[in-house]
Amino acid sequence: MALAGGSTPVKKKDASQSEKDPSSKAKEAFRNKVSQAVVQCLNQHYRPDCSRGRIETAEDFKHLARKLTYGIMGKHSRNTKQGTLPEFTTSTKNKVQEYVKAYMKKCGEVYSRN
Repeated sequence: MALAGGSTPVKKKDASQSEKDPSSKAKEAFRNKVSQAVVQCLNQHYRPDCSRGRIETAEDFKHLARKLTYGIMGKHSRNTKQGTLPEFTTSTKNKVQEYVKAYMKKCGEVYSRN
């Protein structure tokens, strides 16, 4: 589509191209650290010799990692004050480990999505 004068329209930047504000960068960094902690905790359940809450497929592992990460993120955002930046502390890591352990305990011998 050409405009009068022979110039072409200027495309607007979408949200992914624009610079992120500090709070969204902090949330993204927090989410990355939470997901790393979740994956670290889930790795022991992905081994074939795991006796409780064993994860058998890579798809189940990925699904569970996402589910637990976003569950923890939601829980954390509900329990923190509005406007404060999230921080990943040793206490947060311990809470993540307890959350994953309690969730996997409920799954029985082998984890299944259903």
